[in-house]
Amino acid sequence: MRHNPPAMRPTMRMYQRQRVKTRTLSAQRIIFTSSILISVVLGFILFINLSDSKFTKAAANGDYRSASSGNWSSAGTWEKFNGTSWEAASSSPTSADGVIEIQSGHVVTISVDVTADQLSINSGGALAVNATKYLYIADGTGTDLVVNGTLNINGYLTQNVNSTIELNGTAVLGSSGSAILQIETGATFTINNGGTFTTNGGALPTTSGKWIVNSGGTYISSANGDALPYAAWNTGSTCEITGVSNNGVTNLNQTFYNFKWNCISQASAVNFAGALTTINGDFTLSSTGSSDIALSNAINSTINLSGNYTQTGGTIKGNTRTGGKTTLNVAGNWTHTGGTFTVGGNVSTVTTIVFNKSGIQTFTASGGTISGNVDITVNSTSTLDIGTSTVSCRNFTASSGSTLCISSASGIVTSGSPNISVSGTTNFSSSSNYIFNGTAAQVTGAGFPSTVNNLTVNNSSGVTLSNNVTVAGTLALTSGIVTTGSYELKTTNTSVSSITGYSSSNYVIGYLRRRVSANGSYDFPVGTAANYELVNVTLAGMTGFTEILSSFTNASPINIALPLTGVSITGTEITDMLDYGYWTLTPNSLMLGGTYSVTLNEKGHGNSAAEAAAYCVLKRENALFSWQSLGTHDNLTQSETGGVAVATRSGLTSFSQFGIGKGAGPLPIELVYFSAKPEGSIVKCSWQTASEVNNDYFTIERSTNGKDFAAAGTVDGAGNSSTTLTYSFTDETPAGGISYYRLKQTDFDGMFSYSKIKSVIFKTEKTDEVISISSVAPNPFTENFSVTYSMQQEAEVNISLMNASGQIVYNQTQTALQGINRFDYTEGFNLPNGMYFVKISFDKNVQVQRIVKN
Repeated sequence: MRHNPPAMRPTMRMYQRQRVKTRTLSAQRIIFTSSILISVVLGFILFINLSDSKFTKAAANGDYRSASSGNWSSAGTWEKFNGTSWEAASSSPTSADGVIEIQSGHVVTISVDVTADQLSINSGGALAVNATKYLYIADGTGTDLVVNGTLNINGYLTQNVNSTIELNGTAVLGSSGSAILQIETGATFTINNGGTFTTNGGALPTTSGKWIVNSGGTYISSANGDALPYAAWNTGSTCEITGVSNNGVTNLNQTFYNFKWNCISQASAVNFAGALTTINGDFTLSSTGSSDIALSNAINSTINLSGNYTQTGGTIKGNTRTGGKTTLNVAGNWTHTGGTFTVGGNVSTVTTIVFNKSGIQTFTASGGTISGNVDITVNSTSTLDIGTSTVSCRNFTASSGSTLCISSASGIVTSGSPNISVSGTTNFSSSSNYIFNGTAAQVTGAGFPSTVNNLTVNNSSGVTLSNNVTVAGTLALTSGIVTTGSYELKTTNTSVSSITGYSSSNYVIGYLRRRVSANGSYDFPVGTAANYELVNVTLAGMTGFTEILSSFTNASPINIALPLTGVSITGTEITDMLDYGYWTLTPNSLMLGGTYSVTLNEKGHGNSAAEAAAYCVLKRENALFSWQSLGTHDNLTQSETGGVAVATRSGLTSFSQFGIGKGAGPLPIELVYFSAKPEGSIVKCSWQTASEVNNDYFTIERSTNGKDFAAAGTVDGAGNSSTTLTYSFTDETPAGGISYYRLKQTDFDGMFSYSKIKSVIFKTEKTDEVISISSVAPNPFTENFSVTYSMQQEAEVNISLMNASGQIVYNQTQTALQGINRFDYTEGFNLPNGMYFVKISFDKNVQVQRIVKN
């Protein structure tokens, strides 16, 4: 074992003593801190035991509290604080003493006259003033009487000058029928949140004292013939009438907050006589016994209700005077589940319920009755949500700017299963707004107005039109599909945003008409039950029409009698069309000027192209005509994403039917034009490209019948180019009569496409000798025209009419006599406007004359 050197030992002993001292100080600190904490806790517990919600100060010398239930005047009922502790009192308290508390669980009875202040009835405690006995509330320090428990006044409670009472619990006046509450001048009686004051046969003599009923406080008049106190009925306060049997209440000419009437023993009519004019909160009617109440018996009266109207029973009359008129302005919700709302007087007595909130008001009716000359008006600022309830009245008016929300499956109807049931008339302003927000499928209803301001569809199950509907403001497709059937849904607001919210879930099935401006991009959200088929029209400098009617037809766009032939886009032949359907766009009058572009969005087709660049827009007059490529095509505007094929065409000048065509592959060149024109004894062919991709060469093909083509020559292409290039070819040996030319473009990989067919006319000597057309008139024509021609010999001639692409649209054989002959054409009403050719042929003799249809 190792020992420390002697010199080190004193030092070590000193260190050990310091450690002992440190441990002692630490223990003392812990004991001291614990003592303080225990004292605080005990003090807090004592504070709670000695305190009440309104008297939070510690007990002072001379304060009283109840020791048990008993008589006020008995000393044994009380304890008194001597400055240190509570001890048995030697006498009962008076106003000369300090705070007086009636503790929870104790009931103190006043059987002799008592004067007190700083009196507190704690929650769970009670004070009863016996019949003929007085409780005088003197004006002392602070609040003179605070009721958190129960105060029963069977005798007299007199509140002296400048004294104050706060009722947070329950006070009942006059259970014996002879009690009186007297509030002297300058005194204040306040009913706070949770406080209820009930007059149960007692009396409130007219005083100049002040009543205050705060939020959550309730004054109940349960005595027949009560005079209500003139009170400050603050926000959230309630005045409730329960005790009327054959006499009403007086002092109704005040501004109330919540007002309730529930008099189950009422046996006689009570007329407010127009005194009740302003209710800043809710009005609730539960019972009028076997009789009724009337709001007024004046010629003209108005009641303003800022909150909700609720009627679960009883009978209320708006006016009982002959010819009297009452207006009930309601700014809250209307709930009528029992009882009757009607009028008295005679046939000229009217009550008008006006919904006038600046916002949404709900109307709920189930079991209640509105009868007689009761009219309902929805003001311009209000949105009345009817839901599936029925609004019953004499006349119903939706004012300009008002809004009706309808959840009924039958929409707006006035008979059958009505949501607006009238014995008189309905007046729907054309400037009113309507919202369909049901959960089951809805119809607009036979009573729905033909013209509205704003229309909102917010029903995922959809809405079906019951008639033509015109929307002057905004059509909001918030949720669900609108089905028009044979009717039209029309917007007259020319703003491009007059239709909002449309999407693949919210659109129109059927006929959608839009009023348009000369310039603007207008969407037409149409489709089928299965698919959304959006079409856009962008107008530029348009003149001649003001509206466009749109629809989508789910059917094969190709008429088997009119196969898709001779149609090409930028040199590529269009071989097919997307098979889900086509669009019809119809203006209300002819387009006279400007141009437009159309963008088609097709979904549901089962024959997508291999590449979206093969898509294009095709156009036809109607199903009796062939599809054509009109306007300007741009390869960069075609796409397909998520099964939706998109194609755009610009530079259009007329409206009709539209569909999406497709080629065998991407369109390799962007052909600006191709032309073939006679120049003396030759034909000059010219064309221009804006761009070329893998373009090997061009072939110029010629035909004499428009069907069978042969190569007339070739020209090399540029391969790849992004600049404008111009080409030409000369046919040195053209055929006589009419010839047809087309441009064939061939890629390096052998793929090819065709341009539109161009026709060229050459006269031959033999034609002049045998056939001669004298006239074709009228030219231009609209429906009919006549051809006068001469023949050198009698023969069977063929007369045909061809369009500008060389397609034969009419053909007939006629026996021509030697000399002058005439042929009448009468079927032009089916032809689209444009240039045509009349061709008369016999053997190898041909004569052609150009004619135009307007």
